[in-house]
Amino acid sequence: MMIRKTLMVSLTTLALLLASAAYAQTNILGEAIMGITKPLSDGLKQDIFTAMDAELKQEIYQYQGVDVRFTHQRWKVNLKSVCSNHKSDSRKVSHCTKAALSLFKLGCSQFQAKRYRTSVDESEMRMYCQAASSYRPMIIQASSIRSESSDMPKSKRSKLCNQLIAESIGGASSDLISRRNKACGIE
Repeated sequence: MMIRKTLMVSLTTLALLLASAAYAQTNILGEAIMGITKPLSDGLKQDIFTAMDAELKQEIYQYQGVDVRFTHQRWKVNLKSVCSNHKSDSRKVSHCTKAALSLFKLGCSQFQAKRYRTSVDESEMRMYCQAASSYRPMIIQASSIRSESSDMPKSKRSKLCNQLIAESIGGASSDLISRRNKACGIE
């Protein structure tokens, strides 16, 4: 009876030891599998974020002699961000916004011309085409600016004009456009 009890305790101990060893092997194997698959899952996660355009991104293009900057997220251009780096100079804003519209049209047509497009290409094409159809550039022509259109000193008028141009980038109310045009002497 005593031998049988000792044998049972030994078998139980042996079973526990084997289970522990199996767990350790499984854990080591699990860690090894995680070590191999984690970079793959991180890459997949990055691919998903790219496909969704989940993070706010800034684009900078040197186009038609000007830096055209804008941000986008979820495949939509933030129209208010277009050419925001030129806010302090109305002539640069005018040149930049015209270049931006041209860039959006070019991006749209280039993606449309691609014979084979990935899902990201399709999303970019929609983004550029949407921006090309909805973006309105700020156009100021030197000949249309009247220097004596207001009682305000020229430097103050110029500063106000630049400020109102910056505020109206990417879309503005008719009241703001009217104030901007008056301040800038645009007919």
